[in-house]
Amino acid sequence: MKSLMILLALSLFVGSKNTHCNEQQGFINFSNTKKLYIVCRSTTSKSALIAQKFNLKDKKITHCGLGFFSKKGFEIYNVTDVTKNKKRALIIDSWDTFSKIDGVYYISVWELNISNFPLNEARSLCNEYVKKEIFFDYDFKIGNNNSFYCSEFCAFILNNINFKNIHFEPEVLKIEDKLYRSFLNRETLIYFPVDFFQNNTMFKKVYEFENK
Repeated sequence: MKSLMILLALSLFVGSKNTHCNEQQGFINFSNTKKLYIVCRSTTSKSALIAQKFNLKDKKITHCGLGFFSKKGFEIYNVTDVTKNKKRALIIDSWDTFSKIDGVYYISVWELNISNFPLNEARSLCNEYVKKEIFFDYDFKIGNNNSFYCSEFCAFILNNINFKNIHFEPEVLKIEDKLYRSFLNRETLIYFPVDFFQNNTMFKKVYEFENK
C-alpha cells in the first residue's frame, strides 16, 4: 500500500525522468529574448501518463516551467520531484537538460505575447525563490509558499508580479476515484493543471516537437 501511495503522489504534476528524447534539431527556433515562455514536456513514464488526466485540454504535456533568455542562454525555472537535494525542488534547467532527459517524447513552448510585461520582475522573483529551500508539494495544497508542484509554481510567479493584465485562478475538481480521495484525504482538489495557461489567448505556441 505504501508503494502505491508513493506512485499516486508522483502521478500528479510531476516532472519525471526516464528514456531519452531524440530531438533532432537540438536548437531553439524562437529567439525573442524579451519575452517570457512557458516550456512544457511529456514523458513516457506511468506517473506522467496518469498526470495527463488532470489537464484541462492539452493531453500531451505533463510538466512545465518558466523560460527566460539570459547571458547564459535559455534558462527554464521548474519545480520537480527528481532532484538529489529534496530541499531544492526548484531548479534551473538549460534547454538541453530540460528537453533531453530520459523519457521525453514531446516538447512545446508557449510565448507570452505582451509587449509591456515586467520580464525582469518575473525573473527576479524566480531567482529569489531559487535561493530558498523549496520542497516538492506532495500534498497538492495551494498556499504554502515553500513547496510547489510545477504548474503551481508557474502560476504563483505570474500571479505575484505587478501586472494586472494576467491572473490565473485554480481549478476545482471533484475527485471521483476513491483511491485518489483516500490518498489526498479530500473529495475536492483545488489545483493548477499543467495546461492552466492555455485558455489565455496571450500565450501563443511558438515551438513544438514530438518524437513519434
